[in-house]
Amino acid sequence: MYSKKGFTLIEIIISLGLAGVIFSVVTSLAADLYRSKRALEEGQILSSAHYFFYTQMENKIRWAKEISATGHSLTFKEEGDTLADDDDIVHTLTVNANHQLVDSYDSSELFLTSEEIEVIDFEVENFSPTKDPLDLRYLPSLKFTLNLRSKQEQTYFSEKSFVLSLRRKNVDLD
Repeated sequence: MYSKKGFTLIEIIISLGLAGVIFSVVTSLAADLYRSKRALEEGQILSSAHYFFYTQMENKIRWAKEISATGHSLTFKEEGDTLADDDDIVHTLTVNANHQLVDSYDSSELFLTSEEIEVIDFEVENFSPTKDPLDLRYLPSLKFTLNLRSKQEQTYFSEKSFVLSLRRKNVDLD
C-alpha cells in the first residue's frame, strides 16, 4: 500500500490558481486605494491654491485705489509702501505662457507659484448689481474665475469662482 505524503499535480494547480486570484484582487484594491489617495491629494492642492489666491486678492482688491478689469487680466493700483515712496504701485495680473498667474509689477510669479499646479484660465468680470455709479445700490464687485489643473496628473481640474465687493468706487470695469 502506498502512503500519501505529498500533493498531487491537480492540488498544486488549484492552489496556484486560487493564490493568483487572491493576488490579483489584492493588487487591484491597492491600485484603487493609491488612485483615490492621489486624487484626494490633488484636490487638496488645487483647493489650497484657490484659497491662497482668494486671500491674496481679498485685501489687495478691496483696498486698491483704482481697478481695471478686462476679461483675462486685472490691473489695480495701490498706494506706495513707505513714507518716502509717494508713487502708486501698479499691478497687472495675467497668465503667462508657463501657465502661471504673474504680477507685472515685479515680474515674478507672485500669486500662484507652484510646481504642482498650472493656471488654465483666469477671468475677471463685472458682477455689480447696477452699472450706474450714481445709483445708491451701486457697489462695484468683481467675479473671479480661476481654473487650475494639476501638473502631475493632467486629468485633475478645479474651477472656482468668487465675488469681491470693492470699498472704493473709482473702478473701470468692462
